[in-house]
Amino acid sequence: MDRLLTKYMLGEARLTEIETIDKWIAASKQNLEYFTQFKLVWEICELVKPESQIDIEEAWEKFKKMAKRGKGPAAIINMILQIVKAPALIN
Repeated sequence: MDRLLTKYMLGEARLTEIETIDKWIAASKQNLEYFTQFKLVWEICELVKPESQIDIEEAWEKFKKMAKRGKGPAAIINMILQIVKAPALIN
């Protein structure tokens, strides 16, 4: 689902893929929460584009681990900000 959500965020998802995402979101509260966090993290990353090179795969793995542990959006956002060496927005 992460790859499909990424295509969606990039605006590259086909209509059938968008329908799949919509059904997945509607299927459970957990899916809606995951989508909401995914979108929030995506939007924050767009705002704080890193100037330095970062290990995208490592950052993605950290995000997935935090999401699986039930970390809230604030913790995930601050983790992203640490990776891109930006000041924390949420304490």
